[in-house]
Order: sequence, then C-alpha cells, then structure tokens
Amino acid sequence: YDLINKGTTFHRLYIDEFNVQTELLKPGQQDTITIYPEKEGEFALYDKRENLVQVGKLKVVTVVASDEFQGIWKDLI
Repeated sequence: YDLINKGTTFHRLYIDEFNVQTELLKPGQQDTITIYPEKEGEFALYDKRENLVQVGKLKVVTVVASDEFQGIWKDLI
C-alpha cells in the first residue's frame, strides 16, 4: 500500500487491524506499508501523529482467476 502525504502538515498513517504504520511523513513525502489480510472487510485508516484520528478506510477484497470462479455467471466469463 503506497501512501503519499498530499497535505500541508506532518502525518503518520496507521491501520489498527494490521498494526502497521508509516514513518512520520512530511508534506510530499511517501512511504509503503505491506499488509497480509486473512479476511475481507473495511479497515479504518488513522492519522497517528498525535491522537488517533480516522482519515479513511481501506477495503480488502478477494480476487480469483476467472477459471476458478464458481458463481452463477461463470459461463459468461
């Protein structure tokens, strides 16, 4: 997950569910965090600079190759 601080102040972005965070990013700086989700869902993205302030959500979904698709529409793929 690549993150870029496009704001005008410092930020440290944090995903609680995975206990990962960026370095303290100055404006224009970027960092990469890697997660290994074991389940789908929406997970809160926080700014952890001083207090935990929710700034967005990260959505995790499962993607399968079309030849592994088992849904009712598999004949259309």
